[in-house]
Amino acid sequence: MTKVHKVSDGLAAVRRAFKAFEERGARISGKGVRRLREQLLLLTLRARALEYEVARLRRRDAIRGAMQAGPARGSATDLAAEIMRPGSNVRLLPLVPRRGTNRKGEGHAGSDS
Repeated sequence: MTKVHKVSDGLAAVRRAFKAFEERGARISGKGVRRLREQLLLLTLRARALEYEVARLRRRDAIRGAMQAGPARGSATDLAAEIMRPGSNVRLLPLVPRRGTNRKGEGHAGSDS
């Protein structure tokens, strides 16, 4: 049983175990209920691990696809290239000092730091 099939094989085993009770019904002891709950917990944990693995692989593939596609149109790289192009009408805005900063945009005006 491979890691991928542990969940489906485990669920099939639980299903087979209950097939005998299909016609005549069953009484399950406390010990039997405990064993069933433990089996279902194990299957739940295995299913959760597989879900995380699928999500991780999907994120990885999405990142790879984005990296192969190159920078997005309108990205900072495109903007910088346009600013540097001769004859471009793109201009940088002047730095506007904010209250509480000096002219260079550092620290608080009048502070010694």
